[in-house]
Amino acid sequence: MASRSLDSRAFAAVVAASCVAQLPLLITLPGWLSGLLAGITFIAWLQERHRFAVPIGLRILVTLAATVIVIGAFGHAGRDTGAGLLATMLALKLLETRTVRDGRLVIAFALFGTAASFYFDQGPLIVALAALGAPLGLASLAYLAESELPGRPPPAFAAVPRLRASLRLLALSLPLALVGLVLFPRLASPLWGLPGAATDARTGVSDSMAPGDMTELFADDSPILRAEFSGTQPSPASLYWRGPVLWEFDGRIWQRARWVQSARPGTLQAVGPLLRYRITQEPTERRYVFALDIPQAAPNDLQLNADRTLLSPRPLDRLTRLELESAPSYRLDPVLPQALRDLALRLPDGFNPRARALAEGWRAEDPAPEAIAREALGLFNREFTYTLRPPMLGRDSVDDFLFATRAGFCEHFSSAFAFLMRAAGVPARVVLGYHGGWYSATGNYWLVANSDAHAWTEIWIEGRGWVRVDPTAAVAPERIESGSGGSMAERGVLNDFVRTLMQRADWMRRAWNDVLLGYDARRQQTLLRPLGLDARDWRVMAMVFGGAALLAVGLTMLLAMRHGAARGDPLAFEWRRLRQRLARAGLETHPHEGPQRWTERALRRFPASGPQLEVLSARYIAWRYAGQRLDTDERARLARELRRFRPRADS
Repeated sequence: MASRSLDSRAFAAVVAASCVAQLPLLITLPGWLSGLLAGITFIAWLQERHRFAVPIGLRILVTLAATVIVIGAFGHAGRDTGAGLLATMLALKLLETRTVRDGRLVIAFALFGTAASFYFDQGPLIVALAALGAPLGLASLAYLAESELPGRPPPAFAAVPRLRASLRLLALSLPLALVGLVLFPRLASPLWGLPGAATDARTGVSDSMAPGDMTELFADDSPILRAEFSGTQPSPASLYWRGPVLWEFDGRIWQRARWVQSARPGTLQAVGPLLRYRITQEPTERRYVFALDIPQAAPNDLQLNADRTLLSPRPLDRLTRLELESAPSYRLDPVLPQALRDLALRLPDGFNPRARALAEGWRAEDPAPEAIAREALGLFNREFTYTLRPPMLGRDSVDDFLFATRAGFCEHFSSAFAFLMRAAGVPARVVLGYHGGWYSATGNYWLVANSDAHAWTEIWIEGRGWVRVDPTAAVAPERIESGSGGSMAERGVLNDFVRTLMQRADWMRRAWNDVLLGYDARRQQTLLRPLGLDARDWRVMAMVFGGAALLAVGLTMLLAMRHGAARGDPLAFEWRRLRQRLARAGLETHPHEGPQRWTERALRRFPASGPQLEVLSARYIAWRYAGQRLDTDERARLARELRRFRPRADS
């Protein structure tokens, strides 16, 4: 049987369901792509409204052009590219949607796009948008199925009854969904992945640093981690979240030393008590775990390398929860291996001659590392300006910064300071990470965002080991003391009301992470252990999951049958409810009494509501007893009017 053509109402339902179902996916994609898709959808709507068809040759050209644009914009085959192509093809499909079958395909793949959005994020916003799109998609599919029935005119789209039916179906699926959430075996890592996901663009601290690299981070308020301390809260100025350590400098770019990552951890001697805390780090698609300076040990399966950086064995593509200990006061590597000393003194030839001469002059006056550091910090304090919009630097970036522009932010100061110290014969390295954070009084934790990105230096001093020196503090001490990054706090828009609102919103996101997204294999074992169940034994979990799934399916069937038995036909159900409402209003009900006799008594009891009640009763009796046929929309309309009828208060 050929599929029936779509009329204007059915096409509008398809477009609405498709657009709403794709909202969770579209908010994860670039804005320009959403604009492109909106334009294509608008052309499809004009085509349907004015009854013209875009020629097939033009559709093919537009499809090829859109494909090239999307692939070229993302630059690689991966998760973002696949999602962009999926959304683009769905919009282009609307240009040739003519039949009910076409509409059904569009809605089905739009719902697939809703599911694909969870590869990007599983936060409450995505779930809320999916909760809007799924019922509308199911209601539209049911509407299309009815419009294709033979011998029936196309029905009107009664949105409220159809959405109510869709929500009822989704609610019946909740028991089995909860069983799967709690009891389905949780794996330490996924069985599958999307090609290129680890290389997709993510904002955040990188493993290299060049002038201007960190500028975009200072306007990004997206969270990077949340930390909860046991006991006294530390001061914002002391919160240095350690990331990659950069050893190699080619004249412009600082980079990691690859071989250091596989070397044994340096010697750490804690001076005073350790800080104990728990962090929840957001997905970064990189291996760095940002621990408070300096981590005492590597928990779980993490690796602690020679420069005390914590590394995960795989890119962090999900929430990571860790219990950590750090030494706020310490001696790190009091004896420095010769290979690391040579690496921490190495400078490229032929770069920044004026900076070299300046550092050598300081060393000639006083070779002590402390004295050389004081000279450099004093220079920054006297003659330099902290700004997030510094001028561009040339080939000799350190010379340009020290003797020409004299304006920059943390990466400029840390790079120049490390270069000066090396040129003066003092081992030095650059550390990337985050500084400070935003304390949430609502949840009693610290929120660290991308806008808190920071770079500082460490110099090695005989007998003391590696000593942290933050040259930014010499220029902008308020940036270090307050612990606030370059985002909203610096722009001055965080008044008390907005701050409280943001605290509560982030507390809700944190609770969402803890309850749902943080439910991993370890928490599943903890939950099931009091019941005597070993989540590591797949036989036990298979039996438990199978039994619980059968119970959930049985409960779903019981609820469905009870609902059907209780309601029966929707019109008869609403008529019974009408009689019950009028009985509560004072009209006695007799079980033996038919609708006609009952209506006559109701008209005498409620004369002010008589005309409306008489019409409703006549329509119901004609359907129930006279064999009058009502289509789906007429039945829904009569049921809605019966449900809304109330006798007047003055009757």
